[in-house]
Amino acid sequence: DQCHDQSDLSYSNKINKDKAGSKETSTPDFVSVRRYFLVCPSGVETGGPEAMHQLCDMINREGKSRGNGNLAHMIYLKERGQSVVVDRYASTPDPYKEYDAPLSSCEIFDKYDLVIWPECWTCYIDSFPDQSRNVVQKSIWWLSVNNNRSTFQKWDRVDIREHFHQSEYAREYLHRNKALAHVMEMTEFIPSRRIPPPHKVEESCRDLDVVYNPLKGMHYTDTIIQRSGKKISFTPIGGNGLRLTPDDVTNLLLRSKVFIDFGPHPGMDRMPREAALCGCIVITNRCGSAKFHTDVPIPNDYKMREADVDDIHKLLILCVHKFEEKCRDFDSYREWISKQETVMHGCVKKMIDRIPAETSKLKKMRLTSQET
Repeated sequence: DQCHDQSDLSYSNKINKDKAGSKETSTPDFVSVRRYFLVCPSGVETGGPEAMHQLCDMINREGKSRGNGNLAHMIYLKERGQSVVVDRYASTPDPYKEYDAPLSSCEIFDKYDLVIWPECWTCYIDSFPDQSRNVVQKSIWWLSVNNNRSTFQKWDRVDIREHFHQSEYAREYLHRNKALAHVMEMTEFIPSRRIPPPHKVEESCRDLDVVYNPLKGMHYTDTIIQRSGKKISFTPIGGNGLRLTPDDVTNLLLRSKVFIDFGPHPGMDRMPREAALCGCIVITNRCGSAKFHTDVPIPNDYKMREADVDDIHKLLILCVHKFEEKCRDFDSYREWISKQETVMHGCVKKMIDRIPAETSKLKKMRLTSQET
């Protein structure tokens, strides 16, 4: 397998050693949750932060439907040395103002609060908030696997309440590492502002053959470009100092026949989904989340092994010359993408229903783990 991903760096062999020398001496009293706080780096507009705002919005929508009002707030943090602090001058980025995701002004937390951390910042869980880090409940949302860079290794931590997984790739990673905390699905979705209307997709002039992300998998992409020569045109999505706006990316995808992604697929990436919604044929490798049909449910014929350069070239030629025919192979993928907001709403409802109800079960599980 040509794919090297962080999920192979399993820490499960060290768990027994950690248990023997663990400093955890008491089991936290997991009570029902009254408030949710979602951690997010300030001033960042990428898939991860948007997903956090979507979750905040979903929790609040569900809270209001139950007569509980706003249950969730955002906490914008910035890195300072080996820890993080509240960015008191941060404001909600314009694209995220469509979400019901109010910024928290809270500085004192209690045991009824649940702080949800992104997987890329698990190294900071114990650094904030200083005055209540041993009081608040904690969960981790694994929006990717690779972006954690194996910094989280204490899988038997008794003070982590939930591990949420955005992808089957992440769920399998948590299972393989025998995460003690409850593991639960929490997906996200492509926002409506990133989805072009059907008539715009149908009327688009497909004057570009293949587009690709120059920040991912360029070693393999370069090999494919060299193999194809002048028979196929390849267009990078940005790169070389050119920074495209989200609308620029959408317009480029609308002009393209094929989108290829031979990167690591650290989670259920947004770009392949956006490309499909823009009418592109999507071709990937079998790395990371792309090897799971649950995460990237495209026909297997379009999931290639990176070493098969000739086969990839032949498939690209076929897709470019028979675009309208091959594009229909992705109708079910587009339908699946369109349902992800509904799926996320279901995940949030299960989360809110489950957390207060499982207090005694979680405590018993952790007590049993400590005794062994």
